[in-house]
Amino acid sequence: MLVQAYQRLGYDLVVLSPDEEKLLRRAGATIPDNWITAGPRTGMVDLEKAGLRIGVVIFPLLDPPVDKPPGVLMRQVEDKARRLRERSDLVVGISTWGGMAEKRFLKQTGPVLDILLGSGPGPGLAGGLFADKRTFWTRPVSRGKTVSAVGLAEMPRPGEDWQWVKEKNIHLLHRPLDDAQPPDASMDALFDNFPKDTHK
Repeated sequence: MLVQAYQRLGYDLVVLSPDEEKLLRRAGATIPDNWITAGPRTGMVDLEKAGLRIGVVIFPLLDPPVDKPPGVLMRQVEDKARRLRERSDLVVGISTWGGMAEKRFLKQTGPVLDILLGSGPGPGLAGGLFADKRTFWTRPVSRGKTVSAVGLAEMPRPGEDWQWVKEKNIHLLHRPLDDAQPPDASMDALFDNFPKDTHK
C-alpha cells in the first residue's frame, strides 16, 4: 500500500534506508526500479526531467552517524559529484549524515553540489547558502513532518560570478503535514480499499 501511494505521488527517485527496504520486502512489496537503497558505498543516479539532466549523488551511510565523516567517504562523494558535473545541468546530493557532518563536507569540498538535501541528526534548516553561495543546503524542519519543494528560477551557470540568491533564483516551500492540510480523496480511497490489518 505504501509503495502504491508513493507511486501515485509521481516521484522520480525514492531513496530508502536498508531497514525500510527490509520492511517492504518482508511485507511482500514489489520495490520499483526507481527506488534506491542507500548503502556503504556512494551511489550515483542520472535523471532527465523536462529536458534537463539531473545528476544525483546518494551519500554512503554512516553507522553510527558522526560529526566528522571519514575523509575517504567525503572524497568518494566529491569524486562522484565531479563526474556527474561533466554530464549534468544540476547536481543534487542526498544525505543522511546529519547536520554537523554535512556542514563539514560543504566546508571541505566547496561547491561540488548545486543542492544538498540533508537529513539525519541535527537541527532543521529551511535553506542555507554555502560553498561561495553555490550550494543550496536544506534539511527537514517541523520534525520531518513536512513536504518540501525546491523551486529553481534558473539553472546554475559555470563561472565564479554565478551564485544562488534566495527568493530570486531559488525558492523553498514547506508544507506542514498537520490537520490544516486537506485530505486527498484519491489517497483516502486507496487506503480504504485495503484490509484493515495492512494498516499495522
